[in-house]
Amino acid sequence: MVRPALALALTAVVIAGCTRTDWHEPPARTETVTASPTTDPTTTRTETAATSSTTDPTTARSGPATIPAPGRLRASTSTAGFVSPSGKIACTLSAGETPFARCDLRSGSLPVPPEVRGECIHDSGTSMVVDGDGARPGCVSDAVQGQSTTEARAAGWWREDFGEGSLGEAVLPYSRALDVGDGVGCESRTTGMTCRVGEHGFTINDTAYTTW
Repeated sequence: MVRPALALALTAVVIAGCTRTDWHEPPARTETVTASPTTDPTTTRTETAATSSTTDPTTARSGPATIPAPGRLRASTSTAGFVSPSGKIACTLSAGETPFARCDLRSGSLPVPPEVRGECIHDSGTSMVVDGDGARPGCVSDAVQGQSTTEARAAGWWREDFGEGSLGEAVLPYSRALDVGDGVGCESRTTGMTCRVGEHGFTINDTAYTTW
């Protein structure tokens, strides 16, 4: 016979187990945040599954298709940095002890939801970060500086026809990807910059960001 107090304790454990939210659920879904088309300072926030036929999170996409091998570059170093051809985005990535990638907007501001911005004591409107824990708006007090063309050339991934930014930083051309380790890389497109660390990643441009 189960004592009433023990039965209540067991019931509480079962209820708690049923209502617990698994931290790993968000990467199975794609979150896109875009600027509102009106002058309303609020943002439009949506979460969508990978396909229109089902909302099963196991079928959610893991970001845009990767740039194929002919367009991929590999740095000989465990770290690298660059700017986009437009100069609006600067990124740094590392395959070190704690692999990560980070991109900063140099023009514009990300439509970070108020609840996210309110938790940051620094700047949370210009940076995106991805690491083994997932992708999210960065809370930063510094700014990304791309590698110089001399450093990027020495790392084996940059060449002169790729161009350089106004500050002498190496440019990652559109339709090119740069990897610094297995599963750690960024991809440059006219629609924005995509960076991945393992199964996590983000895409950023000057009006929106997407995480998975």
